[in-house]
Amino acid sequence: MALGPKAIILDTLTPYSKIATFSCADGNALSKGTLVELWDPFTVSKASAYTLSTSSTSGAFIGLVTRDKEANDGSTQVPVLLEGRADMRCSGAVTKGTYVYCAGNDEVRELTAAFNAAVSNATGVALLNGMAVGIALETGADQEVIVVRFNK
Repeated sequence: MALGPKAIILDTLTPYSKIATFSCADGNALSKGTLVELWDPFTVSKASAYTLSTSSTSGAFIGLVTRDKEANDGSTQVPVLLEGRADMRCSGAVTKGTYVYCAGNDEVRELTAAFNAAVSNATGVALLNGMAVGIALETGADQEVIVVRFNK
């Protein structure tokens, strides 16, 4: 599996976690801890970085892969943690209590007031709902690992 700053799942199979099975392309390689987004009904792929220019065309963050899936292994399903806590790497500074969103490379970025103000109200609501990963439970600097609570 590819190495990188994957999220480290902190609670699975507890009352605070929820796992569901989703479809995925056989050619996708998804490591445990990979942030995934929903593209079609019950179909996921690796989450991309969300920006103002991609907000209308990207899928919506759905959760974290809980088991490695090799590319072209014949499997078209993957278990995804929809609710829980995970250690995630920051892309830029993040303040505890703020919403974070997919920044690409399995990292999260703070949803700043300036970023949210750059879009219209209707677009801003759709952007926040679709791209929000969760709430930062710790403050972190760029490339620091923090705990994020997510619930989709």
